[in-house]
Amino acid sequence: MDLEIQQKLSVIPQKRRRSEKKTAVFKSSRRYETICKSWAMKMYCLTEKELAELRPDLAPNPYRVGMAPMMLYKKEEVEDLAVAKWGNMSHIIEERHRRVLRQENRMESKITGVRRRR
Repeated sequence: MDLEIQQKLSVIPQKRRRSEKKTAVFKSSRRYETICKSWAMKMYCLTEKELAELRPDLAPNPYRVGMAPMMLYKKEEVEDLAVAKWGNMSHIIEERHRRVLRQENRMESKITGVRRRR
């Protein structure tokens, strides 16, 4: 009886909490995953000029109708571009970590007024 109820409850879609944000990766199919421009720049440490080499797919902005359309890039192409720039994925992760630490140091120096050495 309990197993039957659990199975029925697992089929019922759960509401998303307000605190949970939408992810920036949109999946159209397993082979052609897309990623938005800002997320590609943040996660793969790329600039707008570097992303300009790729051809984006434009999609209507889901947050506001009047705003500019979203630029969606194929995740595989973005990863290839990032690996060409940084060497491999571990270097990308190290660079992203370094950037986060640098930003934390800047924020801390604003609060305390003391600069740390890099």
